[in-house]
Amino acid sequence: MKRCGYIEYPQAIMNKQKCGLNIKEGEGIRTAVDVLLLDEATGNILLGLRRAKAGEGTWGFPGGHQKTGEKMLETAERELKEELGEDALFRLSKDIIAVRENIIPPWFVQHNTVVIKGLYLGGEPALPDKEMNAEWQWFDVNHLPQNIFSGVAEVVDAFKVGKTIVVTDWQTN
Repeated sequence: MKRCGYIEYPQAIMNKQKCGLNIKEGEGIRTAVDVLLLDEATGNILLGLRRAKAGEGTWGFPGGHQKTGEKMLETAERELKEELGEDALFRLSKDIIAVRENIIPPWFVQHNTVVIKGLYLGGEPALPDKEMNAEWQWFDVNHLPQNIFSGVAEVVDAFKVGKTIVVTDWQTN
């Protein structure tokens, strides 16, 4: 069996070499990174009204799927720029707010989403990709909208009391 040391391991996985691992295990599970973007001056968080098929018509965090070879903070930064535009300024932390697992319609694909904290620094959030979100709106953490995306309310509740949680929000209908 080929030895997979610290340096070799990521390259082996990227090249799909076995290295004693079952590469097929976990196939079909998607990983995503969402950002709880906080405006410290107001205490509000930014949510987008989703147009994406999964969760259409609900309010959710900015974020999205991690690409192969991309680190989580790279995913978060890329997704924020894609979804909010270049004028929105932010600083990402390494603080994990929650891990959310779900399987939601219409595709019913298992997702594991890491939610990290980001600080809003200024600029105006835009809508460069109008197919994903209809609008961005700031919400007081104590007054969230009724139509909220999978697990967001639980994540915000944990954030308010300084807890890191795992949210299991499996929807099958």
